[in-house]
Amino acid sequence: MRILLSAGFRVEGSVYISAEPNRFSDAWEELMRDPRAFVAVTAAATRSTADGTFEETDEFLLVRKSDIVAIRPSNRE
Repeated sequence: MRILLSAGFRVEGSVYISAEPNRFSDAWEELMRDPRAFVAVTAAATRSTADGTFEETDEFLLVRKSDIVAIRPSNRE
């Protein structure tokens, strides 16, 4: 489970990244270098970053890479 932060939303869900290399930061850099513009998130829960208001739950969500400002593991991982 990961949490993606953008300017307007917090998206919590599963982001699938390569098991190689072993470090998360290296795998994330590899994903960001990939020419595709979006990252797939499954079991996605979206909240407003302005007030924390719950927005939506989706089985599948595409998030534009250029909108992501931070990523971290969730506390439930």
